[in-house]
Amino acid sequence: MTKTDQAVLFRATAAVRLGRAIAETLAAEFGRLNMPTANAARRRLADGEPFAAEDQVVLEALLAATEAVVALETRGTRTAFAALSPVEDQDLGFGLVEVPLRSPRGETMAETADTLRRLLLLRRSVIDHFAAEAALRRLARP
Repeated sequence: MTKTDQAVLFRATAAVRLGRAIAETLAAEFGRLNMPTANAARRRLADGEPFAAEDQVVLEALLAATEAVVALETRGTRTAFAALSPVEDQDLGFGLVEVPLRSPRGETMAETADTLRRLLLLRRSVIDHFAAEAALRRLARP
């Protein structure tokens, strides 16, 4: 197995795990989406099938709904010291950042939104890899 194959397998495995976690964590939210395919998407994720093309719109709607809850559960911000990358702080190593103040539900939903974003990125990465391979095979045909 090449390093590229290993990297794709790693990303695909991570997508399967995140999909299962999302299916379990947001089971009720899938049902609340006004989309006829939402429950089928949840079942596919729970069964370890996170790459169905028809699930993209459901996952994006789920992310939007989750982000809306996070916005409602954010009560303001506070200023805190934080380690920053050299690009952000002109090589000082630290700086002041605004940190959102959220309810416990808001914190949970913010973490869930981050998980959904990671799932969407992993899905796109794996799908793009195989689309590129298919394009190269078509190009190589005589």
